[in-house]
Amino acid sequence: MISCSVVKPKLYIIQGHVTHSKSWCSGMAPGPDYYQEEQNPASYIGLKLYIKRGKENSTKSKIYTSIITDTAGNFTLKLSAGNYIIIREDKLKKAIIPQDAQYAKWDSACIIENWQNGDYKFSVNEKSNKKISFDLRQYCTWNYPCLEYSGPLPP
Repeated sequence: MISCSVVKPKLYIIQGHVTHSKSWCSGMAPGPDYYQEEQNPASYIGLKLYIKRGKENSTKSKIYTSIITDTAGNFTLKLSAGNYIIIREDKLKKAIIPQDAQYAKWDSACIIENWQNGDYKFSVNEKSNKKISFDLRQYCTWNYPCLEYSGPLPP
């Protein structure tokens, strides 16, 4: 009689922390509070994130798992060795290239690359860091990544 045993892959505990920061968009020069927030961005509470295996986001890659950040912006994952990418819900669907406008020109190659790179990439193995941390920045309407804006700035 032949017996087959299934070897379960080793799981690693990954602890993460997500923050969010904002660009200064208009008005008088920001005060010291803004610069303090830039140095210590706020924890992103209650954010749902999706984890995919691999080095790039694609519409063909399946969601491996999802998490929601806790009241301190933290999350915990148990993952086997490999490459992973974290994305927000808006990156589950194919990248959308906005229409150019009078003052706005979009770089479609940049948008696709930004979408493929996801929000955070990391590797899990015996030597990898088991704590990850990243910031999700909120941009002004005129300074998004991949946008060349040539119009007037808000007051």
